[in-house]
Amino acid sequence: MCFNFEAAFPEQAAKRLAGIKAKQDAEVKKVFKASVYPKKDAPVVASIDDKMKYFMANYSLIPHYMKLNDLKYSTYNARSEDVLEKRTFKKYFIESRCLIPMTAYYEYSGTRGADGRKIYRSNPKDESILMAAGILSTWTDTKGVAHPTFAIITTEPTKQVEKYYERMPVFLNDKYWDIWLDKEFNDVKALQEICVPWVESKMVVKEIKRKKKTAK
Repeated sequence: MCFNFEAAFPEQAAKRLAGIKAKQDAEVKKVFKASVYPKKDAPVVASIDDKMKYFMANYSLIPHYMKLNDLKYSTYNARSEDVLEKRTFKKYFIESRCLIPMTAYYEYSGTRGADGRKIYRSNPKDESILMAAGILSTWTDTKGVAHPTFAIITTEPTKQVEKYYERMPVFLNDKYWDIWLDKEFNDVKALQEICVPWVESKMVVKEIKRKKKTAK
C-alpha cells in the first residue's frame, strides 16, 4: 500500500525525466507541495494527446463515468494482481497509465489514533527519485471542469517491508517507462509482469518517531 508520499521537486523530476521529454505544465510549480496525501494533488507524467506531459493530478482516482465525486471507498491504490477484475481500475490499467515521481513513501502500522501506532518511511539509499506506476482517469464534474485523477499500483512487499505492512508501491525500472506510458501497448499480461517489488537492497526503511505531546 502507499498512503502518503513525498513528491519529487519539479527541478529534480525534470532531470530524471530528461529522456522522456515531458512538457511541464505551469501549474506544477505554482501549486506544488512535497507532502502528498489521498485526495491531494501531485505531479504525474502521462501521454496526453500523443504528447508526454508533466502535470498535477488528484491522488484518488475518480472513474470517468461517475456523475458525482461520491465514491464510498478509497481509490488511491490499486492492486496489480486483481486490477483487471475491478471496474473502477480496469479501463485505466489497459489504456491510461502514468508515472509518479517520488523520493519516499510512508506506511503506518496499527489502528489510526491508537497508542503505539508506528510510522515508517521508505526511500532509496542513494536518495534518487523513484517512479511509481500509476493509472490515470480524467473525471468531469457537473460544471464541465475536467479533473485528472490517479491511483498508485501496489504489489506484494519485500521481506524488508512485510515486517510492517502487507503491500508496497510498484516502482518501475527506467527500461519499462516507455511501454508503461504507451497508450497503444495493451498487453496486460506483460504489464502485470513488470509490477514487481522494488530491489530490496536499494531501499532504506526507518521508523519515524512521533513527537510526544506535552501537557500545557
